[in-house]
Amino acid sequence: MNLLGAALRPDAAVEPDTTELRIQWRPRLGLLLEELRKAPAVLRLSYVADTEDADLVDRRLKAVKAQLMEAWDPASSYPLTIEPEVFWRKGAPPKHRSARLGGDR
Repeated sequence: MNLLGAALRPDAAVEPDTTELRIQWRPRLGLLLEELRKAPAVLRLSYVADTEDADLVDRRLKAVKAQLMEAWDPASSYPLTIEPEVFWRKGAPPKHRSARLGGDR
């Protein structure tokens, strides 16, 4: 089940260059938590990355995981396991060329 449909398109779900979910996607976290409370499950957070910085991708996944864990009450349900995974469209994060100074060869 994919309740965060934009998880396939992070650019549509997250504010540019931040870890903040766009306001229209925040209620989807509540729906996701409701579904997860119905029966024990493992949540896989999948991120399809393209040209984003690898550190930003990692921070975004950690931010969503933290929001979910903060809202999760294991006392009334079960211990929730969240497995983040990243799929790079081009096989790996983009390589950023370092700037060369005038005399460098």
